[in-house]
Amino acid sequence: DDAAETWRRLGDELVPVSVAGHARSLLAADEPALRSAAPGEGVRFLPLFDPWLYPDPAPVVPAAPPRVAGREPGPGISRRLLNSLAGRVLVDGAVVASWGRADARLTIAPWGDVDRVRIGEEIEVLGTTLGRALTVRWLDP
Repeated sequence: DDAAETWRRLGDELVPVSVAGHARSLLAADEPALRSAAPGEGVRFLPLFDPWLYPDPAPVVPAAPPRVAGREPGPGISRRLLNSLAGRVLVDGAVVASWGRADARLTIAPWGDVDRVRIGEEIEVLGTTLGRALTVRWLDP
């Protein structure tokens, strides 16, 4: 197998690392930069299948807490809406909420206390990128 042969030939150029508990390899030359990297800053809306959440075939997407994932439909909250919350909101490198969008309607399900002002500022940036203002619905527990 060509991939196995390539990996074998790289040999000493690789170091073992763990990504969300999964054994992976990293080029040894890149290890110092990875170890000295500053934590992420800012707010980001990561969509389903974003490479940060899926670095390889074994996804590391954090599961929503039970109060979010197990929420039942109710007045104004359909199963379809709940199923659309597949994206993740990062604040300073930590996943803090699930999100989904249908047209210009953005729905956010916080996983705990979140900085709504900072998230709101990023929503404005997202709306500008999409060329339209977004309406936001917060699904509080």
